[in-house]
Amino acid sequence: MGLKATTVLVVAATVWGPLGGHAEGSDTVRCQPWIDKTLSQVEKVSMLRRRDLIALALSTSCAAIPSEVRRAAKTTKTSRAKNTTRPIGEASRQRLVSACSAVDSAASGFEAATRCPLARPEFGVADQALRDMTGADYLVLNVLLASLVAADEYTANAELLLRNFALSAALNGEREREKRPRNNKSETGKKR
Repeated sequence: MGLKATTVLVVAATVWGPLGGHAEGSDTVRCQPWIDKTLSQVEKVSMLRRRDLIALALSTSCAAIPSEVRRAAKTTKTSRAKNTTRPIGEASRQRLVSACSAVDSAASGFEAATRCPLARPEFGVADQALRDMTGADYLVLNVLLASLVAADEYTANAELLLRNFALSAALNGEREREKRPRNNKSETGKKR
C-alpha cells in the first residue's frame, strides 16, 4: 500500500471514525461485484426509485459497508417501511464521528453537511441538492462514501452509484417538498 493510500485510510479513520471495513478473517473486501450489480439494476429504473433501490440493496452489500447499515437495510426491506432511508440513516449515524450524531434524520442534507462533512469533500453535492435531500439520505451517502474510501473500493462505478443515490435523494426530497401545502402570503392577505 502506497503512502497516499495509507494517508487516506489514516485520515478516514481519524476524521470519520472506525467504519468496520474488512470482514473478520478477510484481507480483501471486494465490493466491486455488488457495486456493479447494483449499478446495473439502478440504471433500469426511474431516477426517483434509485435511492430506495440502492438503500435496500445495502442488505446484500459487501463487508466494507458497516454491518449495522446492512442489518438496517435488511430490516427495512422485510418491513416494507414507507421511508426506506430513515432507519438506514440512523444506523449510518452510529458509524460516523460524534459530530454526525447531532444530525437529525428529518433535517435537510444541507443542515447535516454543516455538522458532518462528507468523507471525501471533493465528491461535492450541490447546495440545492443538499437542501432537498433529508438528513437520513445524507448520512447514508456519507457512510457509504467513507466506507468505500476506507476499504480502497472507491472506483468510478462506486462514484456513479453514489451520485445516482444523491440525485435520487434530492429529487425525492424536492417531490416531498412540493407536495406540502404552501403558505402563500399574497393569497392569505387578500380581502374578499
